Amino acid sequence: MKTYQNNTKLVTLILSLILATTVACQVKPSEFAANISSASSKETAQQKQTDDLVFLREGWIYYLRASEKTPKRIVKGEFPSFSRSKKQIVYVPSQPPDPDVEAVLMLYDLNTKKSRELYRVKGFVNSNQFAPEGDLVLFILRTREGKTNLEVFNTAGEEAFTINQSNKEINDVFSPVWAADGNTIYFHDMTHLFHVGFDGQIIEKTPLKSITGSLDTITSSDRFIPSPKDENILVFTQLVPGSKLFEKTFGEPNTALFIFDKQQNKKIRLTPENMFAVDPVWSSDGERLYFTGYYDIHGRENYPFSIFSIKSDGSDILKITSGENASM
Repeated sequence: MKTYQNNTKLVTLILSLILATTVACQVKPSEFAANISSASSKETAQQKQTDDLVFLREGWIYYLRASEKTPKRIVKGEFPSFSRSKKQIVYVPSQPPDPDVEAVLMLYDLNTKKSRELYRVKGFVNSNQFAPEGDLVLFILRTREGKTNLEVFNTAGEEAFTINQSNKEINDVFSPVWAADGNTIYFHDMTHLFHVGFDGQIIEKTPLKSITGSLDTITSSDRFIPSPKDENILVFTQLVPGSKLFEKTFGEPNTALFIFDKQQNKKIRLTPENMFAVDPVWSSDGERLYFTGYYDIHGRENYPFSIFSIKSDGSDILKITSGENASM
């Protein structure tokens, strides 16, 4: 049961040579770890989750405190995102990918245990995320006219505004994320990584090939997320060869987690060959990452997805709970 990628043998044939080259260009974690993580190697199991998390599990949004072991089921929906106050969750009720249907952004309050409607718009909404600080929420709106807008909305009640409408250099918007400052945004168009301000002006435009080594191993769902400690450090995902069991099970490439240092121009693979990994997010201290994944031996289970944590040097992979699409 693998999602996020097209399950075709044609993709496998086209990518096989490219992926082999990608693997050959990777740097071993040991050569890079000292520059990324200062966490102790004697970290205990209790320290694997340092942040409160919200996540998705089979159509329901769950809440898991860092100090607890059992998550609480909150509300039906998708694309959950936690406010930095840890008091509110923005989400979208389950919706068909139909731009003629109205999408609704909802806000759940953990204190009152009630949801209220934030914003209603005709189109398909995804990638909604609270800013690192304050009341701003970004999201992607795909309209019936075929346009893709990067929108920012203030939960205090102001109208949403479009980031990319005036910039002709921006052809499409995939997998947007906030910069650590909460005033700028990163996203890609499967060719370049953009760093833009609220006015839509490009702060930085980086060819994705200079980060990943190949454009053919990037999908629209791959995220490129700067570290909250150092924006020169990016975590991202891309297609790679899978283990023999993985490729036998799915007949297609795997997806792995990487880190790239812009100053050193080096990337390392964090997750092993027998593990599928998507949707990474940084811990608040920048020492760990949370991501959705599973090992190849669980690929045929009805619901194989789990939330894992991993140190930013690629060590200490630990399962937190069953689920996907974590936010903190």
